[in-house]
Amino acid sequence: MTPTQTRPDKLLIVDDDARIRDLLKRYLSQEGKYERVGPVKLVLLDINMPGLNGFETLTLIRSNPDFSRVPVVLLSSTMAPAEIDRSYSLGGNSFLHKPTSLEVYVDQVRTLVQYWLHFAQLPSPIRRRNA
Repeated sequence: MTPTQTRPDKLLIVDDDARIRDLLKRYLSQEGKYERVGPVKLVLLDINMPGLNGFETLTLIRSNPDFSRVPVVLLSSTMAPAEIDRSYSLGGNSFLHKPTSLEVYVDQVRTLVQYWLHFAQLPSPIRRRNA
């Protein structure tokens, strides 16, 4: 990377399906939008995961000052009104139905990245004071 190039934005993909994670990493790498280091600019969060589910993960994200202003898009294979309401009440920025087609899912992620990282005007990260 030359000094005039900007570092790609970092996306955090939280999904228990390795096939989906790998597919999205490949797509984002090809597009120059996936970076393993640097501040997270967008979180894609699956709700239905074993162990720590998406709602519990969202609660942890929002309680951490370093991530409290990062947009979080929640994805679910169901469209239950209670899930949608809970997603927003816990601080989610968007709720989307997770498509069954991987091709449609990649298109959906492409649109999300375009909107959240290029069009939306987001607040500055919270600056921590030195203790």
